Amino acid sequence: MSETKTEAGDTSRAVARSPLPWRVGLTDCCTVFDANDDLVALVSYMGRTVAETRANTRLIAAAPDLLAACEKAVEAMCNRDSGDADTNWGKLYFLEEIDACTAAITACEAAIAKATEATP
Repeated sequence: MSETKTEAGDTSRAVARSPLPWRVGLTDCCTVFDANDDLVALVSYMGRTVAETRANTRLIAAAPDLLAACEKAVEAMCNRDSGDADTNWGKLYFLEEIDACTAAITACEAAIAKATEATP
């Protein structure tokens, strides 16, 4: 059911997961299916409101898209091919608020690491 995919624009990381896109089930609000209509996740109502369960289900279905967006944001904000030996951030460009962007990049990289089970 899982296959290894390499995200577009990312030659360094392969992510094994169910085929994309993922979608929320049509008959209820607590299932997520992959492109082959195989079940990816079943979200429990236990101890949660219907609204919370629906929100959690949508978040799970959006997870691959959120990961891809984080990867694109990091790539857009960093020139990783700069050859800078002192940092793995590369050369920041077009950025006026370096501290804010550094924090955003750190958060994106942490989310990418969590999604790919890699260390940032």
